[in-house]
Amino acid sequence: MTFVRLQQPWKKPEEPAGLRNVDVCAVSGCLPTPLCQHRVSCGFMPGVSPIQPCAIHQEVFVDAPSGLRVAADDGRVGLKREIYECWPPDMLALFRQAGLPRREPPAYENDTRLTLVDSGAAPKITSPRETLVYTLRNGQRTIPLSSEAAPGVRKIYWFAGAQFIGDSVPTEPLLWKATPGEWTVQVLDDRGRSAGCRVKVEAVE
Repeated sequence: MTFVRLQQPWKKPEEPAGLRNVDVCAVSGCLPTPLCQHRVSCGFMPGVSPIQPCAIHQEVFVDAPSGLRVAADDGRVGLKREIYECWPPDMLALFRQAGLPRREPPAYENDTRLTLVDSGAAPKITSPRETLVYTLRNGQRTIPLSSEAAPGVRKIYWFAGAQFIGDSVPTEPLLWKATPGEWTVQVLDDRGRSAGCRVKVEAVE
């Protein structure tokens, strides 16, 4: 050890006053819920350390014969309850790039997810930015549309006013061929949650 080579005594660092050891979810680092199967102990400073219940582990209803996800327990025969790690789409993309794909929940049956309004987090539009003026110049006639989506979202849908622009996966921007004017840009995820912003588009020849 470095301390031995320097012939210096090693002292154990003093623990800060008020430090407590608490169990956290080994996957998310948050307070464990009954769905968290693996836990570890870590230091926690009450009133200082930010901590919240784990939202990564979620219970999912799966129809056994089809293997598809069901929105809620509807009392059918063969309905299974399974626990999945529900990561935000951007984190899932990072896991795939690192060669560590996660086990994702199955797709919903019958595309019922579009009619199911969920109480979770709505998408957050990151581009375009609210109230900004976007100038379209020669050679640049598109504006990238992107948003942050909640865990489990597989597809998002974009609108400019009443005009449908297109759909994309949450981790990839969609290029909007905008035209001059004032627009209300809206995004809708596949759980029925939406967000919007107002932007102004100008053209310069």
